[in-house]
Amino acid sequence: AGKINVVFYPRKGLFTKFYCVANQTEMNDAAGNIYTNYTPLQQSSQPQSSVPGDMITSPGTPTESDFVKLNTPLLNPTGFNADVLLAPLPMSGANSQPTDLREYRMGTYVRLNVSLTRAVARFDIVNDATKSHFTITDISMGNGRQGVTLFPIRPTGDVPATNGQLITYPYRLFDGLNANAGTTTKAFYCYPCKAIDAGFLILKGLYAMNLTDEKKEVSYRIPFERVTDGDGSLIEINHNHR
Repeated sequence: AGKINVVFYPRKGLFTKFYCVANQTEMNDAAGNIYTNYTPLQQSSQPQSSVPGDMITSPGTPTESDFVKLNTPLLNPTGFNADVLLAPLPMSGANSQPTDLREYRMGTYVRLNVSLTRAVARFDIVNDATKSHFTITDISMGNGRQGVTLFPIRPTGDVPATNGQLITYPYRLFDGLNANAGTTTKAFYCYPCKAIDAGFLILKGLYAMNLTDEKKEVSYRIPFERVTDGDGSLIEINHNHR
């Protein structure tokens, strides 16, 4: 919705790609550890005998091929309302083609447009407790993916997932605007998942058949499937969708 202008002053001498990660200050490596080994690329400061001033003296880390393999920190499946996805949400974007910075004159201005895309899916919940007799208190997700890579955005783990790669998300309180009184937007966020994951939402709450009955704790599973004429098929949950 908004636009942000960012100014870089790169040195000349290279074809350059620009990657942007927003609202995500840490990234994990394949072993699940926070990646910290960021070192800048170094170029020679001035021309020397047979060595141009734009020559790379140290390539920097991580390399591009390693950087695009990094993923968001994995969600912890334990706990309550402690490791849930909340705004501001992770986003990423990149310029599709390298920018030629091998030669340019003093004062050259290059404009690049990078669109950021949310790495999560959003759920809005519609429930009127006076009609459904069901008061939702908490939301979770079963068979969910723990994280995503950002270039491109895709869920971590194998397809199909192996043991331990799918989790039950920590429960998030259902206490947003219009909760149980109509439509509650931005009620829950999750990372994208594949149809073969057979993911589902979990709605916990209190149910009473009649207004005078005692309310009982219940839990419902809402599978991610599309039903047509009684036949259902599993569907993917894609990032940047709701």
